[in-house]
Amino acid sequence: MIITKKQIKFFNQRIGKSLDEILKDSNLNDLQDWVKNANKKSKGLAGDIFEWIITEKRGDNKPEPDFKGWEIKTVTFNDTGEKALEKMSLTSVSYSTIEDETFETSHVLDKSKMFIIKLSKNKNVLKRKFLGFGIIDLNLYITQVKKEYNYYRNLVCEGNANKFESKAKLLSEDQILHVRTAGTTKYKEYITKKGIKYTTKPYNFTLDYNVITRLLKPII
Repeated sequence: MIITKKQIKFFNQRIGKSLDEILKDSNLNDLQDWVKNANKKSKGLAGDIFEWIITEKRGDNKPEPDFKGWEIKTVTFNDTGEKALEKMSLTSVSYSTIEDETFETSHVLDKSKMFIIKLSKNKNVLKRKFLGFGIIDLNLYITQVKKEYNYYRNLVCEGNANKFESKAKLLSEDQILHVRTAGTTKYKEYITKKGIKYTTKPYNFTLDYNVITRLLKPII
């Protein structure tokens, strides 16, 4: 069990409530005090709040999974909670280390088990409504994800990372893992272990919103 039956009951009773209402119901005074001084426009604020409520302690920036081997992710869904409306980054594509890694030692595999918090869309983070939760476990599709990871890794090794495309169906109709630009268009020069020079933008390994919708499983 990822979260306890008591926690499942707590969240199920608050489906449809706003994040600030859930925050008050949590009775975590340290969390409430922290939120008062936090950047309300921070993209990660909702995730930080839910991680604190679930783990009962403030999160950190360590590379390890957030909780019991699972990453805690907040994703915007439509008002019914049936369809994801945004993509989700797993980890950055590290051009300096990926050639020395395999899929089995990559951070993609570290981030393969995700606990998804579904939230409604609202510019005011604290006014977003909680729509439910579910899980995505990429280990259920490990052969396919490994093949997709190796496609992108091989492009880097060959000095062709500038050929990355942010298309969710670049390799197949049911593609799971893809890449997208990491919030900047600034190019940088890199060199492969074979001495091939190339320039490219920073990219993240990502799940498309349709992939999130398709792979999301209810918590039983």
